[in-house]
Amino acid sequence: MGFSDYIPLRVHTEYGEGVSGAEDYWERLSETGIKGIGIVDNNFYGAYDFYKHLKDRFKVIIGAEINKPFNGIVFFENEKGYRNFSRILSGLAFDKEGLIFIVFDIKDYEKLNFEGVPVYYGVQYPEQYYPSSLKIVAVPKVLYSRKEDVFLFSVMKAIREKRIYKSLICDEYLKEKEEMKRFPEDGLKGTFEIFERIGFSPFDKRKNFFSDDNANIELYNIIKGFNLKDEEKKRSEYEFMIIKEKNISGFFLLVKKIADFLKENEIMANVRGSAGGSFLLYLFGISKVNPLRFKIPFERFLNLGREDLPDVDIDVDYKRRDEVFSFIKKIAGKNRCGFVSVVNRFEYRSSFRFLSRIFGVPPSMINEDEGLKEDIQKISMRLIGKPSYISRHPSAIALSNDDVFERIPVKEEDGFYVLCGDKDTVEELGFIKLDILGVRGFSSMINVKYVDDINDENVFNAISDGKTIGAFQIESPPMRQILREIRPGTIEELGIALALIRPGASEGGAREIYLKARKGEAFLKYPDELKEILDETLGVFIYQEQSIDALKRFAGFTDEESERFRRILTKERCSDIKGLREIFFERARKLGRENIEDVWEKIEKFTRYGFNKAHSISYAYLSYLSMFSKIYDTIQFFRSVLNSGGGYYPVFGIVEESRRCGIDVILPDINESEWGFKEKDGKLLTGLGFVKFMSEKTYKKIIRERPFSDFYEFINKVRPDLKECDYLIKSGALDRFGIKREEMFSILYTGNKFKGGSSSDYFLQEMEALSFSSKHPLFNFERRMRIMDIKEGFVEVMGRVISERGLWTRRGERMCFLTIDDETGYVEVVVFPDLLKRISVSMGDIISVKGNYDKKRFSINSLSIENILRLSII
Repeated sequence: MGFSDYIPLRVHTEYGEGVSGAEDYWERLSETGIKGIGIVDNNFYGAYDFYKHLKDRFKVIIGAEINKPFNGIVFFENEKGYRNFSRILSGLAFDKEGLIFIVFDIKDYEKLNFEGVPVYYGVQYPEQYYPSSLKIVAVPKVLYSRKEDVFLFSVMKAIREKRIYKSLICDEYLKEKEEMKRFPEDGLKGTFEIFERIGFSPFDKRKNFFSDDNANIELYNIIKGFNLKDEEKKRSEYEFMIIKEKNISGFFLLVKKIADFLKENEIMANVRGSAGGSFLLYLFGISKVNPLRFKIPFERFLNLGREDLPDVDIDVDYKRRDEVFSFIKKIAGKNRCGFVSVVNRFEYRSSFRFLSRIFGVPPSMINEDEGLKEDIQKISMRLIGKPSYISRHPSAIALSNDDVFERIPVKEEDGFYVLCGDKDTVEELGFIKLDILGVRGFSSMINVKYVDDINDENVFNAISDGKTIGAFQIESPPMRQILREIRPGTIEELGIALALIRPGASEGGAREIYLKARKGEAFLKYPDELKEILDETLGVFIYQEQSIDALKRFAGFTDEESERFRRILTKERCSDIKGLREIFFERARKLGRENIEDVWEKIEKFTRYGFNKAHSISYAYLSYLSMFSKIYDTIQFFRSVLNSGGGYYPVFGIVEESRRCGIDVILPDINESEWGFKEKDGKLLTGLGFVKFMSEKTYKKIIRERPFSDFYEFINKVRPDLKECDYLIKSGALDRFGIKREEMFSILYTGNKFKGGSSSDYFLQEMEALSFSSKHPLFNFERRMRIMDIKEGFVEVMGRVISERGLWTRRGERMCFLTIDDETGYVEVVVFPDLLKRISVSMGDIISVKGNYDKKRFSINSLSIENILRLSII
């Protein structure tokens, strides 16, 4: 056995204290002819990444360099060893079965050897002394793949240690075979011996941790308990058959318990994504739309040919998400669930910022020096994509029917385990993942969670007119434009609008073709075999489910083959597409189909950009609920939207929309206001939490001490911060005391009563403290035209900017889209590059716009813009 059999067993990657990634080591191993690698980060975050990228050509063994209970390296050689390895990295008790140790202390070697544990003494340097009786292995530390990468390693080390950069002198790179000849031959043979001994990887075979025969019986009995029609019974039995075959009945039982908990505790929730295609989830009450009613197939979510396990993503009211997490931990058990980790990576801006710090040069100085800027940019480009820091995923929680810390190393945080692996890692290890996503918009529909009438004419008229500010998912300017173009009258048509607003629909041409067909400007022909599939979308492939169904009906593909086709297309694996094309043509010819080429081109083109129908229909239904609430429970709708702080528009934009819908918003009152907005005499009373600089501590004092009879009592009992009191005065919250604001300011700052006259700038004070006033800021402005008066042609109108969205043109020029409002309505304004270069407009400013109103696009193509009042600087 010669030197060519040397294996580097002590490689620290970019996920640990090293700097090189899987691709770097692929190239280096290819150059050196080395057969594999042992990665020994003191964590598990990079394990699957390296395994995935190197497995086709190189063997990867996974270990860790540890300092407890021994100073050395530990590998695992079988399933039992992996469980113990996972416990070690989790800081838990373990036994040594299935583990291989490399230690750097002779006493540790003797102890482990006496216990009969596989152990080697690690020789770290060629000249290192060791007793001849020890079994040795050569393990020079490897921190980067190539000798010249020492500079990048020095940079990364400075970033991690948060210190000024200094050049390091070290040679901890992956050595050539010839360079390793200086080590004892027994030590080199030891590397190969360990490498050959380890044949197990936790990623070699996907495992299912939710297989339970008893669960099948329990789930079946639950399904039998529903009073179902024949079609519903057939669908539920079909779904159960696939769930049983995939051994995940236990998972569905857990989701059923979550659904019951959400219902019992009145927590608004709904599944998102392809899970909306499950009729069982609809029966459980966690999905709001009936997939049979909307013709949503189950196979997009789960089919027998799908190798990976399904995700169930559940949207819940953001204020109550922690309750759901706690319940999941309770029913699954703390040891059976854990949050997924996120590997946050360097992007250009973050890497540039970190580099400016370690080199001690302010970003402004870098931008002034072209040479320095170019050097920093070159280094920055080498950092992009490398791990920056690890965090807990905010919504993804993985489940197992075994202790998670025996499946993957964990850390504990806030009473939950956090799995030391990202989404791909935990899925590859066989965990099933739930995403519990907090949605702010749900609070606006809490009082109309269950609406039987989904065809209300008033609701769809408002949607079709684009009067959707504040509504869930359909309030942005681009969305309002497409709603006015399509004018949806059903949930299905609203779902189409939500699908077409996605970038892919524009890129693939589906949006333009559908809108032409909708207006009668185009008539699309398609075979009779596809009529049932394409009628609802006027002949355009909009949904991925349509492509899957078309493959089955037109060419006889199975569910599994159709799903595989969809995945290949969306991932653009061209070599696989060619093979599928040949199969499609062959089968279609056997079935006697015509226009095969045309059908193939449409399926191939639109599947790349198609959207998930289950998700579109689910969100269409929720958008409908939100608008139903806006029309029929208006005051509670706006109270909820304002208090959730969510949505596309700022608070002042929602306040003015509330007023336009007939619900006035009044200034806060120190004796009556709560933290958020509340109803008072058919109006919305502003909450103290919306006053600038108001702290929760002061708010709690106010609640405890009120009511207050005068300003002096308030000051003496609450003793607010000077700035807090200043802004409470400006907001109008203390106006109830019957003295002028000027007098309150005088008392606050001098202790003396104010003897002057009253001020006329109360409006500006309120804007400064709240971002809105008792009336729209344009109320006192003289105008030639109000927004509601806009019809067509040349217009001159004033409005407050409530949204701004910029983009780069094909020529590399900046332009932007504004939404402005007044007390009568809102309109979009297009600001072209030449004009944008000459003006400065920010959110909240009052501007005067002159331009031509484009009736087709419902927007003003601006010719000039004058900034009347810079409210954005208040």
